[in-house]
Amino acid sequence: MKATAVSSAAISNAMRYQQMRMQSDLVKATKESTTGKVADVGLALGGRTTQAVTFQRDLDRLNGIIDSNALVAARLTSTQDALGQLSDVAQNFLSALTSAVSGDSSTSITQQAGASALQQMTGILNTSVNGEYLFAGTNTDVKPVDDFTAAGSPAKAAFDASFVAYFGFTQSDPA
Repeated sequence: MKATAVSSAAISNAMRYQQMRMQSDLVKATKESTTGKVADVGLALGGRTTQAVTFQRDLDRLNGIIDSNALVAARLTSTQDALGQLSDVAQNFLSALTSAVSGDSSTSITQQAGASALQQMTGILNTSVNGEYLFAGTNTDVKPVDDFTAAGSPAKAAFDASFVAYFGFTQSDPA
């Protein structure tokens, strides 16, 4: 006859292992109840873990596209508004020129209308959104149009030099 006996050490080790596993399960259950989410997504999903990771990555990418599109929409709205303002300024200046050609206004009024139109167009063309100039092309950090009437303006100096070279007298010459 053969007698098999289980040692008390084996029973003690089994009970210790069972207690550690139950403590681990308790920690996991506590975490799940407080967060409302599964403690180990990989274990819960198993083979579908890659699908969950892919969905999260796609969601992050789509949120980035949405944010980018919002910035583009803001730039396009500002550009459209600026182009509308440019059209209004040009139309007003055209009206002033039409009056001047028909003889209904003096040259000083036409000159003031031109200077005002130039000043307004400079301001509109230097419109920026989020620190980027709308009409600057690829160098969005550089102001696209300098103020023509500002002291020391290179554009004004070049124009004055060309005027004198072509006509032989300055613009302020009463002759």
